[in-house]
Amino acid sequence: MLPDVPTFAELGFADVVADNWSGVLAPARTPGAVVAKLNAAFNTAVRNPETRAMLADNGVSTTGGSPDDLIALIAAETARWRKVVREIGIKVQAE
Repeated sequence: MLPDVPTFAELGFADVVADNWSGVLAPARTPGAVVAKLNAAFNTAVRNPETRAMLADNGVSTTGGSPDDLIALIAAETARWRKVVREIGIKVQAE
């Protein structure tokens, strides 16, 4: 999508992986049946060829999945970025 912007690997950071992703969340304690219905609706939407094409035109790829898939992704991303923050020594600065 951005042919003139070098990748991390091209800049000498071969181990850096920084993907964008998004998911749909519901409030805590949303009934499982409601979560399942919402999940089915979103999976149907992201598998629709017209929706996929529209999103692809904007640089977005779609996968869909289950609530457990998203929970696992959030946990993995949290662990990965927590490690980066600790290794680099990033600190919160109060204004």
